[in-house]
Amino acid sequence: MGIVSWLIKNQVLVSGTNVFCQGSNKVVKRGSLFSDAIVCDCCHVTFTITGFESHAGCTRHRPSTSILLEDGRSLLDCQREALSSSDHKGNHSVVNENQKKNHSIVKENRKKNHCVVKENSEAKNDNVCSICGFGGDLALCDRCPSAFHLGCLGLNRVPIGEWFCPTCCCKICYRPKCKQECKDHKDNNILVCVQCEQKYHFGCVKAVGIEFNHMENWFCSVVCGNMFLCLKKLLGKPIKVADNLTWTLVKNVSSVDDKEFNQKESKLNMALGVLYEGFNPTFDALSGRELIKDVVFSRESEHNRLNFCGFYNVILEKMGEVISVATVRIYGQKVAEVVFVATKEQYRRQGICHLLMDEIEKQLTRLGVEKLLLHSSEDAMNIWTKSFGFARMASKDKCQFIDHTFLEFQNSTMCLKALKTPIWSCIA
Repeated sequence: MGIVSWLIKNQVLVSGTNVFCQGSNKVVKRGSLFSDAIVCDCCHVTFTITGFESHAGCTRHRPSTSILLEDGRSLLDCQREALSSSDHKGNHSVVNENQKKNHSIVKENRKKNHCVVKENSEAKNDNVCSICGFGGDLALCDRCPSAFHLGCLGLNRVPIGEWFCPTCCCKICYRPKCKQECKDHKDNNILVCVQCEQKYHFGCVKAVGIEFNHMENWFCSVVCGNMFLCLKKLLGKPIKVADNLTWTLVKNVSSVDDKEFNQKESKLNMALGVLYEGFNPTFDALSGRELIKDVVFSRESEHNRLNFCGFYNVILEKMGEVISVATVRIYGQKVAEVVFVATKEQYRRQGICHLLMDEIEKQLTRLGVEKLLLHSSEDAMNIWTKSFGFARMASKDKCQFIDHTFLEFQNSTMCLKALKTPIWSCIA
């Protein structure tokens, strides 16, 4: 469901609402909203909201913030106001966007053993779908605060009894609880792989013989463990890719060395500045969090869709100046996700982005990653498909990644690319 349909369905707006969009040439186009379409006043052509923004000559590529009501509010403002004023209540079965539920799941300190255990605590459920980012009738997870449309999960009925979302399900038994015959209640505790972030019952891990210790980091497989170590070795080490150009992997991790931490923080702030040249600040409608900054600084959240602790920043520098940036999250061997990519204005159309993406693909291939997912606006789709080899992500492709929580953006399209099979691999 698009943002306009959602606003009309929830009676925030009515069909025929007048809107306008101002182009970069200061020309204002006006139109009327009807479901997920806008009828332009000047030419009477029906556009999608992305098409109307382009028709107006606006180059922001953020139609939910570019298209305004007569009172000056954007479509995103309307959705944010509607969500923030919702009165939440209900249970896990299926609830609408005006509902919430109590939770008994919290995370232990990640530095101990990456368990997720039950405690007496309370947390509010999300009231937008973790897959598509819109509100509506939602099924609520009994382990985390995430919520989902049944259709987005491929379900046709309400889950009966206790239900865990695909992200929270044990990847061995795919059940809410470990084997019924388990007598030790600790067997139902959850281990989280540090690299791929997949979850496993402690009892299931013991049953199949996967090694477990109480060290800071736990991995579901040797592949994930080696991948984590390879990435750790890459952190902060410049790789020469061309004359005066270096490629570096940077991540916001704690360090006992204050000088080293300040250097990393400086690089992250420079990376953030480059991304802000290419993107307007992007706010989550429910939480109000600024997503670009949260991704760059790898900030955590108990909400799966807002948990960005797995993100790395890939920066391209020219003689110490950060000129191009991409943010990437690696879900083990199966897939990696690139969310934001931007290049400083004075370095655009010089092949810089190609250099950055080529090196990302090269390093991911060395790590053994099979596929690369990328988020694109509709206007940039031709560039990513024709110049970079991506393809629009089909429904069947999404199904194979249902247990991963990708960062979803309204008015964006996911693209997918199969990476080459490496002759040799860092994790071999």
